[in-house]
Amino acid sequence: MRQLSSYVVTAALAFVGVGCDRSAASTPSPSRTGEFRVLIPARPATLNPNLELDELASVVGRSVFNHLLSLNESGRLLPELAESWAVSPDGQTYTFKLHSNVRWHDGARFSSADVGWTFETVGTHGYAKDALEPVASIDTPDPATVVIRLKSAWAPFASDLAGPGLAILPRHLYQGRDWRTHPANHAPVGTGPFRFSSWEDDTIVLSANPQYFRSGPYVQRLIFTAVAADAMGEKLMRGEADYSVTRPPSLDLRAPPPEPLAIRTLPTSARIYVAMNLRRPPLNDVRVRRAIAAAVDRLELVSAALGGLAAPAIGWYTPDVEWAYNANARVPDYDLAASRRLLDSAGWRAKGGERFRAALVVPNTAPLREIASVLEAQFARVGITLVIHRVPPGQFPQRVIGDHDFDFALVTGAQGPDPDALRRRYSADTETGAYIGYADEEFREAVERGARAVEIDERAAAYYRAQEILARDIPFIPLAESVKVVVHNRRVRGLPQLEARGLVGSFDFSLVKLNAPRTDSRR
Repeated sequence: MRQLSSYVVTAALAFVGVGCDRSAASTPSPSRTGEFRVLIPARPATLNPNLELDELASVVGRSVFNHLLSLNESGRLLPELAESWAVSPDGQTYTFKLHSNVRWHDGARFSSADVGWTFETVGTHGYAKDALEPVASIDTPDPATVVIRLKSAWAPFASDLAGPGLAILPRHLYQGRDWRTHPANHAPVGTGPFRFSSWEDDTIVLSANPQYFRSGPYVQRLIFTAVAADAMGEKLMRGEADYSVTRPPSLDLRAPPPEPLAIRTLPTSARIYVAMNLRRPPLNDVRVRRAIAAAVDRLELVSAALGGLAAPAIGWYTPDVEWAYNANARVPDYDLAASRRLLDSAGWRAKGGERFRAALVVPNTAPLREIASVLEAQFARVGITLVIHRVPPGQFPQRVIGDHDFDFALVTGAQGPDPDALRRRYSADTETGAYIGYADEEFREAVERGARAVEIDERAAAYYRAQEILARDIPFIPLAESVKVVVHNRRVRGLPQLEARGLVGSFDFSLVKLNAPRTDSRR
């Protein structure tokens, strides 16, 4: 049997001292200069990244807080607050050895008690509580050790700990008070490379943490500013910002980048897809869903909305995780005649050129809003009228995942490094998957079998079957396999996707430096 790749921790593997240790104990205090200015598409609702599903809180939170483990841009697990970890032969006990020289930003000493309290709290009330559902017990036998015992082997567990919603919070501040309304949610205290300084209107200012236990930071201040998507390109070109976390829509990414910018494109496991609310007619009819999938011209969409910087999605999982990707489970071919026949057979014949109308909810940011416009035209070819609702990114999770107030929704995001993403994103058994209303028992059994298996061949077989079921039922419509577009000022070095790739987790800016710009404009 093949063994699992290094970033997937299973019962068959035991890791001790995994990854590179970037502890500051062996690193001299860095010289810090300047401020790194980052554009985000909207204000976060909170600066507690565990409190609610808020991607922007997670982006900012990565600079304030640490996780036990992190995932780098290649999908590999890295140690963070845990300097090493080991897994028992049966895959049910995880033992984490923590860094001993970590302090919270207020000077209090970090310990295993913070980890235990955080996971117990998140496991009860946090939005990432599904990731902790496999946990049977958490023990902290000494300040530098955390022992987590699972109910049974659960292969994705370690990579789940590195995911959003599981940043370690300060027990000494939160304990005894309602963590959901605590003032620290807007003035956070973490262990990360940057300390909270201020939050006024659309600007969040963080300052360098001189006691950071790992390498860096190398800039004095980190400034996040929320700006409208259309203004991002101009701010970058005028030198008023250094980096944007989303793709600026006004930049022609196929042309040589204008001064003072550099543009890089990188592979990623992120996908763009249309989620459908299967609770609502006519989307509760698989014939209608199949007809809609056949009406999507992915080649046109990639060219018109994504500037050719993507690949059409023809399968049901990211091909970036090769061992789990079933290339034989494919989306319906683009076929307008077949789409119209299916809609007719389902009883949705055109009246006055229209069969039905439905709401498409989309975050008002590039490139999703551009994709929405292309889909509007494509759906109209088969008589479906899309009513597009462009909402602020911060409101999108509550409307779609919380309130189920949508017919169609445009969704994107990474789906690696573990194919348990299929369960988390689409299964009705999870809070983040229940919104589409897909409750197929055979699919649920397949993805759970894949998560509990030990050998990679057994896991792959389970996920292959899950993708075949998705191809049969079509609970969502894959659109495109994304590429990561990195737009930054040329004076910036050490971004997690570029020079620091493999060394730090996503949105970890601890190794960013500001240098004199180079004269080349290579992509």
